[in-house]
Amino acid sequence: MKKQILRLSVFVFITGAAFTSCNQNKQNTETQNMDTLAAPVAVVDTPKDFELQWEQFKRESEQTLREYDDSLKAARARLKQQGRKVQMKSDTTITAMEMRNRTLKTRLGEDKDTVRTKFDSFKREFKHDMEELGHAIKDLGKDNVK
Repeated sequence: MKKQILRLSVFVFITGAAFTSCNQNKQNTETQNMDTLAAPVAVVDTPKDFELQWEQFKRESEQTLREYDDSLKAARARLKQQGRKVQMKSDTTITAMEMRNRTLKTRLGEDKDTVRTKFDSFKREFKHDMEELGHAIKDLGKDNVK
């Protein structure tokens, strides 16, 4: 008798959990659909619109990359004042960041026609890479030891 009650209670629990999770999934899907419908989509309609968006994006990105260059130069100057061991370790990190910065500059200089077909994805990836580099530069002078 105890086994039957235990089996019945486990069955009811599992069934209840399954039904409640299915209902939550439907609600999440509905809110996601509402979010995607409400989100503005930047569509490049005409070549003139694309030119304007591309030039603005390129100008902003070049400015940010110049700021990163200046930050890396300042970090390298601060590094020269520190000890030899710290200098050797940080020098390779700064060199790697400078290479990433140069890579971003060359990606920005790509042919516009190549970028136009996938402008939104290029823009998203490029901004993500720039943000990663920016965070790495900001974290360069921090010690993780507390």
